[in-house]
Amino acid sequence: MFKGAPDFFNLLDAAILATEASRQKYRLRGFDLRPSPSGSYFVYGLSLAAAKWRLADVTLGIDAPGYSDGVQKSYSGQLRVTLSVIALEAYAKVTSKRWHQMNGHNALENLDILAGGIRAKLSDKLFTRVHESLRDQGLKDSILAFKNGDNERVVGLAVAIRHCFAHGLIPAESDIVKVADGLRSIVLNSIKASCIAESSN
Repeated sequence: MFKGAPDFFNLLDAAILATEASRQKYRLRGFDLRPSPSGSYFVYGLSLAAAKWRLADVTLGIDAPGYSDGVQKSYSGQLRVTLSVIALEAYAKVTSKRWHQMNGHNALENLDILAGGIRAKLSDKLFTRVHESLRDQGLKDSILAFKNGDNERVVGLAVAIRHCFAHGLIPAESDIVKVADGLRSIVLNSIKASCIAESSN
């Protein structure tokens, strides 16, 4: 049981550790179960993923005296998206996967509508800045396909923004405010959907 963690993380932890049969089943799925000094088991990395999810969920942004409200909102938006992607990456590691192998977003209701909402608010200026800042051709192709309506891989756009924010590749960009909370919500809800699906299978 993880103190302060959302219920769905605790439900997944309980489902994995319930019996020897369940532990073996989840090991085969890529979960890393390790013995504790007390002789019980724990799911390596799951408590960290839960903590990262919670942080991303509650973080409002930055408080930077001396900066304009617009700049603070922009960097706050970039930070919120970044924290959600960090949570996704932490959760992916629990299952021995990388972020692009996670399919929790496919379980979201009305994914096409959610993705379409992000697409509609994504300015050409912001997209071009993010797209041109990337070196990973696979990610560039994925977010271009998303922008053109050829896929619903909206999580890739969040990962691209995280990359740009972490490396200082995009300045305070007011257009980020239009998509930041929607992106964060989709990423965090995709983790939640994946936890629930894993718990019930």
